[in-house]
Amino acid sequence: MVTQNKKWESFKITDLFEVKGTKTTPLKVLRTKNETEKLYPYITTKSDFMGVDGFFKFFTEEGNVIVIDSATDGNIHYQETRFSASDHVEKLVPKFNMNKYTGFFIVASLRYALKDKFSYGYKLSQTRIKRQTLMLPVTDEGKPDFRYMEDYIKNTYYAELQNFSEKIVEKLDTSKYIEIPNLNEISWDSFFIEAIGEIKSGKDITKKDMGPGDTPYISATSSNNGVSAFIGNKNNTLEKGCISINRNGSVGYAFYHPYPALFSNDCRRLITGLNKYCSLFVVNQIKTQKDKYNYGYKMGTTRIKRQKILLPVTPDGEPDYEYMEQYMVNKEIMLLEKYLKYLNK
Repeated sequence: MVTQNKKWESFKITDLFEVKGTKTTPLKVLRTKNETEKLYPYITTKSDFMGVDGFFKFFTEEGNVIVIDSATDGNIHYQETRFSASDHVEKLVPKFNMNKYTGFFIVASLRYALKDKFSYGYKLSQTRIKRQTLMLPVTDEGKPDFRYMEDYIKNTYYAELQNFSEKIVEKLDTSKYIEIPNLNEISWDSFFIEAIGEIKSGKDITKKDMGPGDTPYISATSSNNGVSAFIGNKNNTLEKGCISINRNGSVGYAFYHPYPALFSNDCRRLITGLNKYCSLFVVNQIKTQKDKYNYGYKMGTTRIKRQKILLPVTPDGEPDYEYMEQYMVNKEIMLLEKYLKYLNK
């Protein structure tokens, strides 16, 4: 039973876990491995997707552990299954009977306890991990109340699951599904990006100048749809329904923004006038070119204009936006049905 008035106590990480390193497996080595039939996650120091950077037929570590990035700012995730790992991935092996629900609770507590304490210049090494503490709810005897933690996460999890299911049902409209030819059955041609829309620059807003607000600020990140902050500032980059293209940072990544947003100068705005579905199709085609670029070979305005992307075409050789829209509508319906089936199983 989850209650509001719960007593909490501080515990050393080493009271609850053994702090260990993982075996480093380079990505190029993983690509040559084919030792199992099942795919296992490859855990890295990235902050998004729970640190997962691909799946391979190989593992070195057992699951049901907490993984911590010791290379940058100490990203923390619960890892349920067996996995392999890149360099600088540490693991907390429980000394108690941990399950995924208590694991998620402890991850949240660790993130709160270690927030903003570590950075690239002050890494969360194994030695520093062992010195850290975290707050946990306790029983009347002063011991970690793992039952409470499990019940709390379950209640939250199933409430969110129900809410998510209802939103999917509300959004799902199978009547919009129309059979169309496969991608390999249609005609394609290449187009300069500048032929698809107008390309505009962004404008940097420094962290110290950012005011509180709810307007997305789009920068050159590869995650969170390009959103790096929510701010209250205003400038002439405010745009809705456009595509952002990273010219710096995570070069070549592109995102569609159906909401009003502000844009940093590390990305460019592509103003197309296309609807959501066509824009998402174009975004995918832009991202297929990202491997051509890197931090030393930026995707500036001139290069964006002259970058070619492949698009489906009509018999007249024009971009077939009607096909692109229906393709993405169909893809959305199939994914929503898949999600709903998974949630209801």
